Formats: sequence, C-alpha cells, structure tokens
Amino acid sequence: MLGRIGLGWGFAALLCVFVRGTGARAAICAAILFVSWAVGVFVAAPDNPGASPLSMEGCFAGWLDRVAMPGKLTHPGVISSQGIFSTFPAVVTAMLGVFAGEYVRGPGSGSRKAAVMMAAAAAYAALGLVVAFGLGGWSLPIIKKTWNAPYVLVCAGYSLALFAAFYYLIDVKRWWRRTALFRVIGMNAITIYLVQNLVGFGQCNTLLFTWASTFAPDNWQPVVMRVGHLAIAWALLWFLDRRKIYLKI
Repeated sequence: MLGRIGLGWGFAALLCVFVRGTGARAAICAAILFVSWAVGVFVAAPDNPGASPLSMEGCFAGWLDRVAMPGKLTHPGVISSQGIFSTFPAVVTAMLGVFAGEYVRGPGSGSRKAAVMMAAAAAYAALGLVVAFGLGGWSLPIIKKTWNAPYVLVCAGYSLALFAAFYYLIDVKRWWRRTALFRVIGMNAITIYLVQNLVGFGQCNTLLFTWASTFAPDNWQPVVMRVGHLAIAWALLWFLDRRKIYLKI
C-alpha cells in the first residue's frame, strides 16, 4: 500500500506542477475515471478468451499485471491488488484530496465550506453508486483490488463527508479539547502503519488482555482483544505525540 500511496501522490504532484488550472486537472481526472470504467466494462483479458471483463481472470487489469510483473502478483497467476492499471485511478483519489485541500485553503466561511464539501461528498457517492448499480449491463461493481472508478467515487464520498464533518467540528467550532483521541493517530498515521510490521502488538495484546477477555462472554472476547490491540497502538502514538516525534512523508 505504501507503493500505491507513493505512486498516486507522485503523479498527482506532477499534475499540480505541470497543469496549473484546476479545471484542466479536474478534466484529466474525469478522463482517467471514464477510461477506467470503459476498460473495466468492455475490455477483456486477451489471454482468457470468453472470460468476463468483470472477473479476476478476465479483467484487463489482471492481464496487464500478468504480462508486466508475473512474479509479483498478490494473487499468483491472476492479478495484483496493487497493480499497474489500478494506479491511474489511484492518482484521481490523490487529486480529489488535493482539490479538497485547495478549497479549504481558499476564501470563504468555514461553515459554507463544510456544507459545500458535504454536498460534494454526496454527489461523489451517488455518482459512484450509479456507475456501480445503475447502468444495467454497463454497470461496473465497486472493486477495491482494481481501484476502479466507482470505488474511487464512493470512497471519495464517505472520506470527504468525514473530512467535512471533522473540519466543521474542529476548525470551525474549535472543539480542540475533544480531539485528542483522534489527533495523536492523525499526526502519526504513517508511523502506526509501519510500526505494526516491526513491533509485536499481537504478542503484547495477548500478554496484557487475554486475561481481561476471559471475564467477557465468549462472543465478546474477540472484541475485547481488538480493543486491547487499539489501546496498545494508541498508547505508543500518545507517547510519541507527547515528545513531538512525528514521521511524515
């Protein structure tokens, strides 16, 4: 996923540097999503004749991955969930974040910006659902593995809605004291993503919270263990935040 983030934001940065107009950048993003949808619906894998373009074996994205990086597939012999073709719609995901950031930094009242972003979030999600379910035989299901057009739109919809809500509550209403739980995570989001592969959170969780889970009903024991895992991770982030240690890219 870090590779996907790096490539997506790398190409988005190039767009911002070489295409200065917001309208032109938006048009490029729309074109990428349109091509992603069209290829996803109409173009099948040449090496699997008769297979549906909507299947893992028959989609164009899978064929491109099998040809270009056959030994690096997350689903051996089929497709990679971080593949080549899916990188292009991921650039749009990054650019939608850029558009939101540019809008927030622009002139206007915070309350109006939050309302506009919430309306845009509803429009993104609605358009994504239409593409996924409302075009009949031309519909393209929401598929994260190929990061396709409806996934980009629906993901952008709920992400922008959450951003607008927190922007309104924190930046407009100034509810600073109520944000510590989330702030320490947001300030070191990349850190916790990486550290989970280096630190034995699972072992710590087993050591510290297995006894606590025995006091809960059987069907609640997994919940206790999950909460314990989150508590350990949050405690590490709180420790880093107290010492102003942040990892950023």
